[in-house]
Amino acid sequence: MTKRETLTKSLSALAAELEMLRRDEWGAGFTILNARTAIRHETEGGWSGDPDLIEHARLQEARGLARRDTIRAVRERLGAIKIAFDHDSAAWEGERATYDRVVSALATLERTIVPAQTMSSSQLSLVSSPEPDPRGVTGDSLFSAAAIPILNGRREALESNGERSRYADRLDASFRAFIDVIGDKPLKDYLPSDLQTFATVLGRVPANRTKFRAFTGMSLREMADANDRLKAPHARLAESAIEGYVAEVRAVWRATTASVRDVRDLGSASITMPRSAAPSVDRQGLRSDKLNPWLAAAANRPMSEPHFRWLPLVGLMTGMRLGELVFLQGTDFVEVEGNLVIDLQRPIIVNGRERPRPLKTKTSRRLVAVHQLLHDVGFVEWAMQRKGWLFDAFHTAKDPADAAQKRMAYWMKELGIHSRQSGVFHSLRHNTKAWLRIHVGERTADFQCGHAPSGVGARYGFRLLEPEEVQQIMQAPLPRGLDFSPYQNRNT
Repeated sequence: MTKRETLTKSLSALAAELEMLRRDEWGAGFTILNARTAIRHETEGGWSGDPDLIEHARLQEARGLARRDTIRAVRERLGAIKIAFDHDSAAWEGERATYDRVVSALATLERTIVPAQTMSSSQLSLVSSPEPDPRGVTGDSLFSAAAIPILNGRREALESNGERSRYADRLDASFRAFIDVIGDKPLKDYLPSDLQTFATVLGRVPANRTKFRAFTGMSLREMADANDRLKAPHARLAESAIEGYVAEVRAVWRATTASVRDVRDLGSASITMPRSAAPSVDRQGLRSDKLNPWLAAAANRPMSEPHFRWLPLVGLMTGMRLGELVFLQGTDFVEVEGNLVIDLQRPIIVNGRERPRPLKTKTSRRLVAVHQLLHDVGFVEWAMQRKGWLFDAFHTAKDPADAAQKRMAYWMKELGIHSRQSGVFHSLRHNTKAWLRIHVGERTADFQCGHAPSGVGARYGFRLLEPEEVQQIMQAPLPRGLDFSPYQNRNT
């Protein structure tokens, strides 16, 4: 066998080995992500963690480190091949290109795995970009090598105020899921059918996969197969969740391939929703037979537990999101043109310094009218006397809004009023919108809840509630069928 044939054969063998290692490394990265996500779900919000789960996660991390050491050994072997190439670069230019692509894949892989071993799931991001191809992004560039700088740039732009961006987190998670299912390939090798395959596999993935230890360490496809084999499979991802994954992958693909020739247009590929997916839940408000017991239970909680006592009532009467309520401070209650309102345009104060208020959308930055009932039952007086956070119980967690969501969900389950996605704290916004729509009109209800007005005409005028609109909301008749006497009787 000639020297060239020997080198070619060796390179092919190493390329095949590298592909196997790449799959293993992505699996290790997702193993660490899944384990740490499970631990975070167990321990955030004041709950104690599961020691067995923590120990299992540490073992998974050790496996990931071992795989990284294996890759370093492969790099040394590839380095020996490069030396041979350097002796006759003109004759073996094709092999050199192949080698460079393999080394690029290796560098990309190692950089994307390291963060998964060193960061918690709430901090996990694609923080280290591969070295750029001197030719720029081409059809031969790996999807990860081309997309990671874009994802990092978007995260940097969205997190300029120091707060984590949930949208950037979703983009990262969707991109990782796509690579997990379809693989990390040169851009030119992806087909529109890959997006359909991605959606089809997601349609079989268990919805709460991080909560089940049996799925730890598995790829998404392996999780789907394992779930299918169960006598009683766990609930699968909902159609709306799959639509979100696909939409975010499309967004990453469009940004990545905007200036790349000879790649397929995955961004406009049509997707058929798999029948295996759980149907999307049609959210609506809570009926009085669910809401009245909750209000009664909340009114009977002591003032030492303000998050239990006030959150359901304030969420209902203002239409504010739980993530907005969690970051309320006494200084947010201000008088504007003779009316007391909650001003969500103001920064929050943390350790004496101003910080931007975490809000979901641009239209969330608004004035919120305070209904007279909240004055009558003592909430406004209590809130204005508070220093710092109104609901400080959640601010010991890394993600206060997430901790509040879990605490409220657990409480609603205890009361027997929780149902997956449809019977949750967010349902109160549907109650508020339905109630205000009747008494103050669609546009005013939109402004109160932080929704973008629909239609060009509705967007004309001022972007905040006018004093007359604030007064309309303050004096609106109480929602029909609801019993507020547990609050009113405790304050007479």
